[in-house]
Amino acid sequence: MRLSLSLLRRKGKEETRHEETDEIKEETKEPDQESLFPQEIEITEEYWIEEPYSKVQIIFDNETGNYEYHVVEPELDDYLFSIFHVLRNSVVEALSGYVEDRVSHLEEVSRKLLREMKIKVQEEDFRKIFYHLKNDFVEYG
Repeated sequence: MRLSLSLLRRKGKEETRHEETDEIKEETKEPDQESLFPQEIEITEEYWIEEPYSKVQIIFDNETGNYEYHVVEPELDDYLFSIFHVLRNSVVEALSGYVEDRVSHLEEVSRKLLREMKIKVQEEDFRKIFYHLKNDFVEYG
């Protein structure tokens, strides 16, 4: 039996344009389970790591007889990824030395930098970006 690890980005997206502001917003739709995996694969276990941003799915591939461990995380579109990239590079210089609550400090610094750069993002989009920043600076990075 072989165990493999892969990161999946599986959410379908739809763009909608807001007439008043002329903004384009991507709306994420949850696909149904049948469209995520072929019929030969069944989800044997599923649990949240950090709801609603990341979860684990352990699947069994009937065709190969292997179990696979999939981490499902929020996907950043090109615009949000560029904001994430700018913040990731800028936040390094703005972080203080030792702080008790590193997550709160990182969030404060990130929000402050966005205000200073006059970058506006919706709260839901900020949470997605911050999820990846937190993983890079506090948890896994």
